[in-house]
Amino acid sequence: MIKTILRLVRVEFMKLRRQKLPYIALALVILAVVLPIAGAKKTAQGDSDERQSEDERQSKEEKNTQNGFDVVSEGASNAFQLATLFMLMIASLMFSSELAQGTMRTCLVKPVTRTEFFLGKFLMLLLVTIGIVAFVGLLGAVLTHFTTGFGNITDKRYTDYIYVQKAEMITFTYYALILTVLPILAVMAFGILMSIIIESPGASAMAAVILGLTVHFIVTPVLPSVEPYLPNTYLNFYTDGLGRLSQGDLTQKWKFQIISDFSRVEYACPEHPQEEIKIQAPGKCPVCGHKLTVRKAFYKHTPERRAMVIQSIAIPLIYLIVFTLGAFVMFKRKDILM
Repeated sequence: MIKTILRLVRVEFMKLRRQKLPYIALALVILAVVLPIAGAKKTAQGDSDERQSEDERQSKEEKNTQNGFDVVSEGASNAFQLATLFMLMIASLMFSSELAQGTMRTCLVKPVTRTEFFLGKFLMLLLVTIGIVAFVGLLGAVLTHFTTGFGNITDKRYTDYIYVQKAEMITFTYYALILTVLPILAVMAFGILMSIIIESPGASAMAAVILGLTVHFIVTPVLPSVEPYLPNTYLNFYTDGLGRLSQGDLTQKWKFQIISDFSRVEYACPEHPQEEIKIQAPGKCPVCGHKLTVRKAFYKHTPERRAMVIQSIAIPLIYLIVFTLGAFVMFKRKDILM
């Protein structure tokens, strides 16, 4: 079964390469990443021409370095929105186009089960989504490295005062990229569901895009109470937070700190747990000598913030599971060979 699925994945990649839509999507995604970086580079060069002294040059360079993560997050946010739209379109054509052309009937007559056929297409879309996210992150990082550069997040006036270390910001960038995969996959699974429900390729793609845009631009503004329960809400939840953090907005740091603290443990003194005594190994309290007790670093954050981070992961995951299972069940029951 595994060999058959892998063979089907390879076939799906070959089919994707023959289409024009993926190349258009890739070009627009690259453009969305490059434009903010080019704008930042132009601004940096303009500022350089106006510098009057060595001190001003050093100050500007530090400021530009500080905003390197901001450029990456802006480009990633724009690219992910475009990538989500195109993944929705590609997924909505995945089954309906084969039904319309009759190739699905030919394939299922051969010794290929419906489960293998479905998993082959789903895994191909999954790999494409992961590849797009990784490509956007890598492209943005490389281009920014050779233009504005990366550095510590510092105070704009007192650059010696560091808010967030460069290494920590790189880790937060990894978190933002990884956690963006789930909302994109949830929207992609919705496209697969529409592709199975509506057999006409044009109608399925149009219905999926119209419904997606309606939810994003109409339902969400009109009914803000439902916004936290929609997967598209969390598409730029972490990339936007990363951009604001890179500009010095420390109120966004908790989003990434909670992820970092999820599996980390600390040892605290039960006599004065409110004090900032954080030790990574068991022992005695350096203040009173009392034996330290272990605690999850995750629980030091407020319940509201913990719930928001968990929700940002759980909501897209639930939609992904529901849409995927719904599409799979409908595909198994669909009358294709008639």
